[in-house]
Amino acid sequence: MPQELPEWKGSLLDNLRFEAAIHGLKGDANRKAVDYIVQRLGLADYLDRSWKELSGGYKLRFALAKALVWNARLLIIDEPLASLDIKTQLIVLNDLKNLASRLLHPISILVSSQQIHEVEAVAKQMWFMRDGKLENLGRTNDYGEARALNVYEVACQLTFEDLFARLKDFQYCEVWNNSMSYIISTPREVTGAELLDFFIRQQITIHYFRDISCSVKTKFYEKHI
Repeated sequence: MPQELPEWKGSLLDNLRFEAAIHGLKGDANRKAVDYIVQRLGLADYLDRSWKELSGGYKLRFALAKALVWNARLLIIDEPLASLDIKTQLIVLNDLKNLASRLLHPISILVSSQQIHEVEAVAKQMWFMRDGKLENLGRTNDYGEARALNVYEVACQLTFEDLFARLKDFQYCEVWNNSMSYIISTPREVTGAELLDFFIRQQITIHYFRDISCSVKTKFYEKHI
């Protein structure tokens, strides 16, 4: 499935029936396959809709249905979340997770995406690409187990100079600003709760806080932490 989905003619139902037919599903088998994937992806109320009548989220669901109606075993999707709002992103990712783990016709799904936190929430395994080279990071749940540091993203009202001065009384390794938030690395024994407590005791208002110690996102910050 490409990032830019191609426009199709006719109704959603006709397109799904045609897709199943050209992959050998005829008659009753065609009907059952289409009915199953329509119910699975919540498309029952949109069967008579055309391309122009569907939102971006439902166009993506249709593309998924078209790829899955004939029981493909591998689905490769390029940037499926790029044009979707946050709510629809979560719905689509949950759909993909359920499709990959279904008992009837399970499927392997490979997603290329820059929506790191959202994808990490459902992916079983992660790869990282830099300068055209692909690195297998292993199982998502195991990532970061061998780390030496904890890494936190923090957004607050302080300037870099003010934050740097305040942190002199706290055990940290590096602090860096990525223009949106501060990246603070600490020894592994320093917890996020301790860092938050420090900010509270310093009466620093926090607008955003995330522990990314076990996130693939740390790969982007390697030179700074």
